Parts: sequence; C-alpha cells; structure tokens
Amino acid sequence: MNLNEISSLVVKQGEAVQGFKDRYEGKLAELEEKFSHLDHDLTDLAQKQAAGRMAVPDGPANRGADIKGAFNAFLRKNDKDGLRQKSLSTTVEAEGGYTVIPYLDDVLIGTIAETNPILRDSARKVIDSNEYQQVFTVSGAASGRVAEGVARAETGVPTYARPAIKLTMQYAYPKATDELVLSSSFDMVGHVQSEIVTSFDADFEAEMLKGNGAAPNQKGILFAADSYDVDGVRSFASYQLVKSGADGDFGYDALVTLIHSLKPKYRKKAKLYASTSAIEIMRKFKDANGMPIWQDANGTTGKPQSIMGYVVEEVPEMPEVAAGSKSVMFGDLSKAYAFVSHSTGLQILRDQITEPGYTKFPSRMLCGSGPMDTRALKVMELAA
Repeated sequence: MNLNEISSLVVKQGEAVQGFKDRYEGKLAELEEKFSHLDHDLTDLAQKQAAGRMAVPDGPANRGADIKGAFNAFLRKNDKDGLRQKSLSTTVEAEGGYTVIPYLDDVLIGTIAETNPILRDSARKVIDSNEYQQVFTVSGAASGRVAEGVARAETGVPTYARPAIKLTMQYAYPKATDELVLSSSFDMVGHVQSEIVTSFDADFEAEMLKGNGAAPNQKGILFAADSYDVDGVRSFASYQLVKSGADGDFGYDALVTLIHSLKPKYRKKAKLYASTSAIEIMRKFKDANGMPIWQDANGTTGKPQSIMGYVVEEVPEMPEVAAGSKSVMFGDLSKAYAFVSHSTGLQILRDQITEPGYTKFPSRMLCGSGPMDTRALKVMELAA
C-alpha cells in the first residue's frame, strides 16, 4: 500500500468518525429536548394536583368510597348504573333479576374470616363451574435396583385420589323498612352487609366443622375424622383420629403424640385448633420447674398465643372437653381443607313488592367446602 492509499484511508476513517459524532450529538440533543418536555409536564401535573384542579387517580381509599356510594345507590334506589360504571356488577343481570356484585364476595368472606379461623386458614378457591376437584398422589410409582443383565420385574403404578367439592347455594334474606331505606342517615350498606355476614357466618362455621356432607350440605372436618388408621392405610376421604389416652381429658404427652402424628412436611405451617375448654387445659401444662409452657399473645410484637412452638387458634364451635369429644386438631388447613366459591360471587335482588312496607334484599352465593389432602390434619379424640 503506497502513501496515497494510506492517506485516502485515513481521510475516510475521519469522515466516518465525524458522521458518527454528528448522528450521536443529534440523538443526544433530541433526547434532552424530550426529557425537558417530560419534566415540564410532570411539574405542571404536580402543580394542578396541589391546587385541587385535577382529580387524583383512584387509590384504595377513594375506590372504597366509590364502591360504597355505588352500592348504596343500588340498595336505596335500585340504581345499577354506578355499579356497572365501577365494574362492580356484570353487564347482564343473572337469572331471576339478581344483580351480580363480585367484589362483595371478598368483603363478605374477609369479614367472616376475621372471627372464623377455620375459614381464614383454609384454602380459598374461585372457579367457573359448580364442582371443584383436585388430584393427589397417594403412592408414587415403585422402582427397583438390579445388576447388569438381570431381568427387570414389573413395578407398581402410582395411585391417586381426587376429592371433589360440589357447590350449592348459600342464601340470606336481609330486609329493612321503607322508612330506613329512604333515610339518608341510616347506613344502608353496613346494615345489609352485616345481616348477610351474620347469617352466613353461623352456617359456615358449623358446616366446615360438623357438616355431614349430605346434599346440599358440605362435609365438615370433624365429620370426616372417622378413622384411627395411619396415612396410606385409611381411606383418603378420612382424617386420622388420634386418641388422647384418657376419656374426656388429655395431657402433655397426648399433645406431643398428636403433633408428631403429622408428617414433617405438613408441620411447617401447621397450627393447633381447640375449643375454649381444651385451651384451658393447655394453659395449665407446666414444665419441670412448675412454669407454664403456654405462651400468651404479645400485642406489642404481634406474636400469637402458642404452645410447643405452634400457634393455637381458639374455635368456640369445636366441641367442649368431654368423653369421646373431638376438641383439638393439628395441621395445615391450607392443604387439608378448602372453601370454594363461584366466580360470580355474591348476588343480590332488590324486592319492594312481596312485603309491603319493607324492602328485602334476597342474597345468594354459590359456594362449598370440603376435605382436600387429609394427610395434612390430625384430630384428637378424648378417649382411652
């Protein structure tokens, strides 16, 4: 390569570098201009919000007020436009004139769960059909080990269980006098919600523990606790009963046996659930130095009441201590039991006709509950 060729190459490289520099500087100037406009827009937006000239986008508090206002208009005046605008109801009314208000499902269940630990800790499922099923492996595929050249014997196949929960209609009939409906000072929303919660709460708590499973009732935990056989032996539809060793009573050792009857993988999130009288017995357990082993709840740290390192939930609906009673259980309810509701949630009808002087609000929800993985929960029977 001669001197002229080298000189020409250097010039071309210089031109390429200059071209790249020009393009880069142009892009940089363009980006700086865009950022300047964006900064100006953000500053202007902040000033408008501060001056109250622009509505703040919906936050949790604002949305809660909007929801209550729309629901109140529906209850008092049968005005459904607000509910539809807030996407709180379906665009087409359900059969029979019911208005579907899905958000109320969460309000209802959340309120009941505050005082119902069985519902609070159970698995929550929402489905689009009228039956929920889940498949569990009861025993895995068998395997073996053989030497080279030795014939392989056929191994066993895995076995499965598929518990199912059939959804049925839960209903309530709140009502109020026409005078209260027309009174602006009366909390119509709170009244209707309170009536539905009160009605549903008693049924849910009783049924999730003691329901006999005969249609349309759901199967409760204590009703399904009907076998003394261990995991892998009893029917998958049954929870295991663990005897306390004494009629109408239990001691420290019985509680240890109950805890260790549950496999380690289920103990990680397990809790003790007990009736009021059963908790009284636990509170009297003492160590070798005469000190109670019960740990009270700590309001400062938020630590719940516990014993042997496990949280204890008081369930008043569970049977009081008596011979043969099922007053204590231990397990992970998020695996052992499920509450299932239909995706339509709670449905409400406004009825001003059938009872003169009153406005009734027939309410219904398609839901159900039942046992799932029965290996995840054990029930103590106070028997010898």
